[in-house]
Amino acid sequence: DFSVDHLQGDTELEGGIDGHTPSFLYAFPYDENHVFLQETLLVARNHRATAKSIEMEEMVRRTNKRIDHFGLDVVRRYDEEYSVIPMGGPLPVLGQPTVGYGAAGIMAHPASGYMINRVILQAPEVAE
Repeated sequence: DFSVDHLQGDTELEGGIDGHTPSFLYAFPYDENHVFLQETLLVARNHRATAKSIEMEEMVRRTNKRIDHFGLDVVRRYDEEYSVIPMGGPLPVLGQPTVGYGAAGIMAHPASGYMINRVILQAPEVAE
């Protein structure tokens, strides 16, 4: 969910509705009564970065606002997790005995495959 409807009128939102650091929600239903929710923020590590990282408390706050906006009834939270996955790094250093590539070369999120297009497009350059 990339919508911002749940943030309308949010006085705590840094930068306001038009200037805030955007995030989005993954929602994976397990069954009729259980769903996995993950508020996600993508930030590159180099000059291409247009967004800054935000604190876990803000990510939880945004998730709670989405839950309220969608009218979900949360009976129990099983877990909360925080992780930082570097993305958008440089191409691997060539000339090494072993060259990391893809997720091993910090070019993609190891679970989701983000940036797979970049990995595929850069493969010929690294192979040379």
